[in-house]
Amino acid sequence: MARKKSKLRQILSIRRLRWSFMRGAIRLWPPLGRAFAFPLISLRAVDCAAKVLEDRQELWKIDVTPEEVRDILRPSAGNDTGDTKGNEAGETVMRRQLALLENCEVLGHTGTIFRPQEQALVNLDGSRPNWNFSKPARLQRHQLAPGRYVLLPNMGHYYHLFANDILPLLAVLENRSPELPLTALVPTGGHPVQQQACDALVKAYPCLRVEEFGKSERLSGGTLEWIAALGANYEWMPVTRDLATQLTRILRNGNGAPQDSTRAKRVFLDRGTAKLRRMRDDVAVRAVLDRHGYRPFIAHYGNFAEQVETFHAADRVVAVHGAGLTNLLFCRPGTQVVEIFPENFVKSTYFWLSRRLGLDYRYVIGGPGDYDQTFQAGAEALDIRLRD
Repeated sequence: MARKKSKLRQILSIRRLRWSFMRGAIRLWPPLGRAFAFPLISLRAVDCAAKVLEDRQELWKIDVTPEEVRDILRPSAGNDTGDTKGNEAGETVMRRQLALLENCEVLGHTGTIFRPQEQALVNLDGSRPNWNFSKPARLQRHQLAPGRYVLLPNMGHYYHLFANDILPLLAVLENRSPELPLTALVPTGGHPVQQQACDALVKAYPCLRVEEFGKSERLSGGTLEWIAALGANYEWMPVTRDLATQLTRILRNGNGAPQDSTRAKRVFLDRGTAKLRRMRDDVAVRAVLDRHGYRPFIAHYGNFAEQVETFHAADRVVAVHGAGLTNLLFCRPGTQVVEIFPENFVKSTYFWLSRRLGLDYRYVIGGPGDYDQTFQAGAEALDIRLRD
C-alpha cells in the first residue's frame, strides 16, 4: 500500500502518543475531556438522536466475471477499507441513517460531532474514536441560530467530499420540502471544490444555504441533521445512475464552463506532478496513448468546472488509479474506462463506481510499485487493451 508505515512507526507517531496520553489523563480527571473537546467513546447517531428518520441496510450487488474476481476483487480485498468479505461475490451492504440530533456540538478542529453529556463522538457505527478524530483543543464557543444544520466536513479529499458529503446530501434534498430550510456547515478554507459544489446546490435548491466555521470554533445550538450513507466496503460510493445524472446536471448548470462539442472524446487523466503512482515507462505509455488519439488532461483545485465538462464529454477515459477518477460521476452511460494499477495496489473503488453508473470498465495491471507506488505500467498491455 502507498506510503504504508511500519507498525512501530505507527505506534511511536506523535499523534498516537498524544492521543494515548490524553486518554489516560482524562480517565483520571474527566473534566479535561470537556475542556479540551476530547471524546473517549463513540455513540451511534441513531442511538442518541432526538428523532430517527431512517436507519436501514440494503444489499447492493453487481454481476462480476471470473476474470474480474481474479484480477480486481480478490487482490483489492487487502487494499480496500471496511468490510471486504463481499468482494468476490460483487456485493456489499449499504448503510443509511437520517436522524435529528439535539444538544450536540460541532468541533471545528476535527470537523466532527461531539455530545458533551457523554463526552462522546457521534458517528455512523459507534466505532471507537482514534487519533485521527480525537485531538485535544480549547475551542471558542459559537452559538448557532435556531434552525436545522447538516455538517459537511470532508474538506481534504476529492473522493470523500462527494461520497460522504455531497451525494448523501443531494439524495435528501431531492425529497425535501422546499419550505424546510437547511444550512450546510462547511469548514473555512476547505477544498475549493466544496465551495463550488455547494454554490451549485444552493442555486438548485432554494431551501439550502451555507455557513462556514473555523478550526478554532465549537458550534452549539440548532438541530443537526445527521445524513449518512456508507457501504460496509467503504469503496462503494452511495450513488445510483439517476443521482449521478442529477448531480452532473446541477454542477453543469452552476459552474459556468463552456458546454461545447469540441472537447476531447478520448481523455488521458494525467497525474501531473503527483508523487504517488508515477509510471516508470511514462514515455512509452504516452506514445501508445498518442497513437490511439487520447489527449492528456490534468485535474487540479482550480479547474473543477473543466473536470465536469471534460468527463461529461468523454467517450473513453484512461487513468492511473487515483482520486481524480471520482470524475467518472460525470460520465455518460456507456463511456469506456481503462484504469491502470500497480500490481500491489489494486483497489475496487472505480470498478464499483463504473458498474453502478453503467460505464464500460476495463483495466491494466502493471508491475509492482515501490514505497511511493512508482511502477512499470506496461505500454504493450495498454496498447492491447485499447485495441480491444
